Amino acid sequence: MESKPTKGMVEALAKVKSAVSNKEIVAYLTHYYIGGGEIVASDGRLVAGAPFPDNREYVVPASEFEKAIDMA
Repeated sequence: MESKPTKGMVEALAKVKSAVSNKEIVAYLTHYYIGGGEIVASDGRLVAGAPFPDNREYVVPASEFEKAIDMA
């Protein structure tokens, strides 16, 4: 059986994707923080968050997470 992200994950990622930094000046600004049912991104100037259907807590590199969601 093929694994697919939930619709909620794709929608939440779309809401915060533009807030993550694309420059690795500060490493954590190129990552998403997922925790407490929310996904959070920041580029150092603004912070964006959206409800996320995962209650676990973790930090994941943004580019790799986006590729994983696109491939799923």
